[in-house]
Amino acid sequence: MSTLDVLVNDFDSVIQYSDRTAFTTPDPSKKDQSQAALAAGYSKGTYHLTSVSGQSWSLNFTGTDVSIFGSSGPDYGTFDVLLDGEKTSQSAWATELTNSTRLWAKSNLTSGSIHTLTATNGNASMLFDHVGITLDIAASGSEFRNATIEEDNPVVTYTGEWGHNKSPLFSGGGSTYTNGEGATATFEFEGSAVFFYGDTNANHGLYSVTLDDHTPAIFQSATGCGLPYQTKGLCELTDPNLLYYAAYLPKGSHKVVFSNIAGPNGTYFDLDRIVTYSPSEYFVAQAPASSASSVSNAPRSTPTDTGTGAAHNTHAHSIFLLLVISLSWLFS
Repeated sequence: MSTLDVLVNDFDSVIQYSDRTAFTTPDPSKKDQSQAALAAGYSKGTYHLTSVSGQSWSLNFTGTDVSIFGSSGPDYGTFDVLLDGEKTSQSAWATELTNSTRLWAKSNLTSGSIHTLTATNGNASMLFDHVGITLDIAASGSEFRNATIEEDNPVVTYTGEWGHNKSPLFSGGGSTYTNGEGATATFEFEGSAVFFYGDTNANHGLYSVTLDDHTPAIFQSATGCGLPYQTKGLCELTDPNLLYYAAYLPKGSHKVVFSNIAGPNGTYFDLDRIVTYSPSEYFVAQAPASSASSVSNAPRSTPTDTGTGAAHNTHAHSIFLLLVISLSWLFS
């Protein structure tokens, strides 16, 4: 089987938090904090730490293997892992500190099915760094190729007003941005999987994503630091945030449309790059027990935080799966 290993960072939009203000994280825009976290082994120089009992993070995903990475040591304690409704109690306590270590793992999951993963803090502290996922990209014995499409490639079309950032920190040396209500970016492609990446900071906000003719899903690209809305971006992570992904797509043409939900604050949305995966032979996943969950749309007039992940599956009847997690929280 041709597989792909995916790292989902704690700042990525596909991760949702019960209350981001209950978590602390290094500010990736401050070199002293981010470099210290990188030196300590944390992915992209960030992590989410909470000492509040009952606080949690969640992720919807498809794949065959999944692992949670974080810290263990004398300051950390028990946490519960809920995978597809099955709860297990884990402990991150250890006599010595170890950063960004594997705290929990599960393998041999049903490929193509929707899996829901939640980690909830116990009575001490919980430090979350990233999740590792293994996806099937192509049929057994076949090959696949990947392609990176920059935001200024003519195959990406735009409506509304968009500007352009130039920086060596971005893929290809730049990214495109908008704070226009309803401004769109559209990408058409063929492949079994697609990933979209973009910038995140405190003046970003909600956006919707529509795959083919399916119901739009709402995402949040505001900073993972849990800051209130700021007219000038703070806690910016230029190492691109995973904005959206889709996998287990059937053979044929697909279209993804991003639409900015600027709201009364005129929040921004940035697109940096797109990565597609095209197999020589498409993988036929085992049919899932159930199909898509519905999208919970956040009100456009209220600042909210909605972490959403997306993945898709096909079999003989081309079953469509849309993974959606919605979380709304009020900026302080």
